[in-house]
Amino acid sequence: MNNPNEALDPDFLDEISKTNIEDYICCICRLIPNPESAIEEENCGHIFCSQCLSDWQKQNNTCPFCKMEISKRSIKDKNKLVYRHLINLIVKCQEENCKWKGIWKDYSSHVKNTHKKIKENVTNISAMFYDNYELYKNYKSTTHPHPLKFLDVTMDNGWGCNGKFVLGGCLSGITGFRQTKGIKRFRCMQCDYDLCEKCFNKYYDKNYIIINDESYNRGLYLFQKKYLSEVHEHPLIFLDKSAENGWACNGKFFPTKCLSGITDFYQTKNIPRFRCEQCDFDLCENCMNYYRKKNYFELFKDYKVYIHPHPLTYIGVRNNERWLCDGKSFQGECLSGINDFNNKTEGIERFRCEKCNFDLCKNCMDYYYNNKKGCIIF
Repeated sequence: MNNPNEALDPDFLDEISKTNIEDYICCICRLIPNPESAIEEENCGHIFCSQCLSDWQKQNNTCPFCKMEISKRSIKDKNKLVYRHLINLIVKCQEENCKWKGIWKDYSSHVKNTHKKIKENVTNISAMFYDNYELYKNYKSTTHPHPLKFLDVTMDNGWGCNGKFVLGGCLSGITGFRQTKGIKRFRCMQCDYDLCEKCFNKYYDKNYIIINDESYNRGLYLFQKKYLSEVHEHPLIFLDKSAENGWACNGKFFPTKCLSGITDFYQTKNIPRFRCEQCDFDLCENCMNYYRKKNYFELFKDYKVYIHPHPLTYIGVRNNERWLCDGKSFQGECLSGINDFNNKTEGIERFRCEKCNFDLCKNCMDYYYNNKKGCIIF
């Protein structure tokens, strides 16, 4: 059961209160803010949970919905009209089998008087899974592209659960930092991304096979999945230590030589392998780590370039849309050759400013990006 003093899932509203409720949903967590902590950004009129906006502003200072800049002066705490509307919403009790229905203002009293004790420590829903989690091993969630390492209750340095950004919120009730003492943690070692145990159990992806070993970059690769390198034109499939048939690492032909010291065949026992299925080409894991083609940008995040006044949002590949790269106005042409609408844009990554109808392809973005040191590396 959710705490009555936290944000509310719209599913627990009575039908009569769902009319026009979209205007009162937090733009970040997509829940209805608690009346006591709801705030409004006066410039754009959007509503947020106080904690959600506080966490958001640590990384971004524009509204996630309309991209308008947010300033401290424009944040209005406890707007009377918003507060009055929220406390009078008709909500259903979230306790199982309870048929109570009433205004949100009375919900806390109902929980306190009817359900003698809120079950803050719900029976561990992961009991059937827990024995399958091994400390410092990697597991896959459907909410994140990379494997998450099970840290148990180690490394508790005031982390926050990213489950709060998924519809329904964090299942452990974590809304900010410093609330995780004694809570088991699953961490992406490549990104600033964490899930508590309850959220991980809900989003656990059983369809991925992750091979854990003690190699240099262990757990970052998924068995039988393809990865791009900077030294070969085709994707390389990760075979881990399978297909051990006396292969040699082609890294030996590059200036750095093979970073595992492989100079010939039959020297690769227990070394993870990346293989091109079209060519007779292999890389050991250390060489793949060195030559792996990295993606610097995260989907739906904003990045600044020095040729445009506003941040550009990375929207990935959209093959069903025709667009023109504005990089053609600089350096004489677009670095991907997209100089008019007749040029094909299928498979090309795109960055867009909605305010100005301004687009850049990834090659132009790489060239004009302000701060490569601050970008995200996968």
